[in-house]
Amino acid sequence: MLHSRYVVVSEESRWQIVRGGRRYPEIYLSKNQAVRSAIAFAERDGLAGHRAEVMVRHEDGHFITEWVYGEDVHPGEPAHPPLVLRKAMEPL
Repeated sequence: MLHSRYVVVSEESRWQIVRGGRRYPEIYLSKNQAVRSAIAFAERDGLAGHRAEVMVRHEDGHFITEWVYGEDVHPGEPAHPPLVLRKAMEPL
């Protein structure tokens, strides 16, 4: 089974998504926006049969798992609402 890991990283108060060492070109103004987008990308991979997860790299270097396809990593907390994806180059 292929593994898709999306990592949300912060740099100078901006947030980006990294997968396989490559940064997505989109810049997000908040961690929440970046995490929600990463979850939407990862969910597509999960539906395609891949093990998919979203992690956040914090400024202290620690990684926190935010979401794993098919698992509840934060029981007792409300789920993130679904996010409609647009194509990467599609204007807003």
